[in-house]
Formats: sequence, structure tokens, C-alpha cells
Amino acid sequence: MNGSDFVPPRLVAGAASLLVANTVPLVGLAVWGWSAFDVLVLYWLESAVIGLLTLPRILLARGVGESVVASVLFGVSAYQGPGAGGPGERIGLTLGFVVMYGFLWLAHGVFLFVFPTMSFGDAAWFPGVSVATFALLVPAAGAMVLSHGVSFVVNYLAGGEFRRRSPMQATFTPLTRAVVLHYAVLVGGIAMVVYDTPLWSVVLLVVGKTVLDLVAHLAEHVPLAYR
Repeated sequence: MNGSDFVPPRLVAGAASLLVANTVPLVGLAVWGWSAFDVLVLYWLESAVIGLLTLPRILLARGVGESVVASVLFGVSAYQGPGAGGPGERIGLTLGFVVMYGFLWLAHGVFLFVFPTMSFGDAAWFPGVSVATFALLVPAAGAMVLSHGVSFVVNYLAGGEFRRRSPMQATFTPLTRAVVLHYAVLVGGIAMVVYDTPLWSVVLLVVGKTVLDLVAHLAEHVPLAYR
């Protein structure tokens, strides 16, 4: 068996933790009586987890390389600000990420909690989150923290990805996964809430999100695992 046939255990551990965490919404729907809106709130909390874990990724990144995502979005594939190539680059990118991602996350929250009540005269479809449901969302969000935390430890730290990923790449990699994926889920999920679609459609949304999440996870980590 050659090296390319061997699947590093860290890839298996990261993917397994992702799949386990993504079963939480299904348990919420089947056992705890969650609505589609509750699932959307959980995904919003998950996007915060992704953003927070990106900060140490940027600060620890020691690799060299260009960011395709940054090139597509801004036409700049490498950091050109103060302190390029040193600690100043990592600090500058971290601060920039906080502003950029923080704005997108807050906009996600506004779209989820505020925009619906402003856009529809009758907001009866807008259920909000009850205290009882929120009490369940907190440990559910904890499962998301555990999932992404396992990936961070086994892949980024123990797997040495921080040595092979540049600060620029560490800054923009989460955007394709968190922003595009979660906003797509948000739009689809709110449509389900508005039109009161059946439970099976919400289950399909969760399954679809899980599949896309797994694909994005593998696309992020597999190339670095064999370098």
C-alpha cells in the first residue's frame, strides 16, 4: 500500500466529529420538537464558532501561499499590508477578519431575527426561540464547538496544517464554507418557515447541509494531509 492509499486517522476523526455534530439538528427535530427556525438559529451559532476558531488559525499560520478566494473576491491573492511576511501580517489579517466576518455574522443574525418581522405585516409565522428551546440550543451549539474544535486540534495543530497554510489562506478559507453555505441554508430555511413546509423538507435541508459541509471539510483538509 503506497502513501496515497493511506487515510490519516486525523481526517477520519475530523470527518466523524463533523457528522456526529450535524446529527444534532435531526435529534432536535425528531425528539425535542424543534422547528425549522430553531435549526437556523443553531446554524447561526455554528457560524460564530467557525469564525472564532479562525482567529487562532490565522495567528498560528506559518505557511506560504496565495489565496484563490481572496483573488476572486478582491483581486489580491497575497497580503500586501504592513508587516507582510511577519507577525504584523498575521495580526493585520486577524483584525481584518474580525471586522469582515463579524459584519457578515451580524448581518446573518439581522436577516434571521429582524428582517422577517419588518418584511411581513403578519409575523405569526415568525416563531422566535422559546426559553425551553434555547436551553437545548446551548448544548447543541456545544456539540458544534466540539466538532470544529476536534478538527482544529487533530488537523490544524497535530496534523501540522498551520505549517502548510499561509495566513492569507487561513483568513479566507472559512468564507466559502461558513458564509456561502450558511447563507444558502438561511435563505432556504426561511422559505420553509414562511410557507410552513412539512418536516421531511427540513430534514432534507439538514442532510443537504451536512453533505455540503462534509465536502467542504474534505476539500479543505485532504490536500494538506498528503503534503
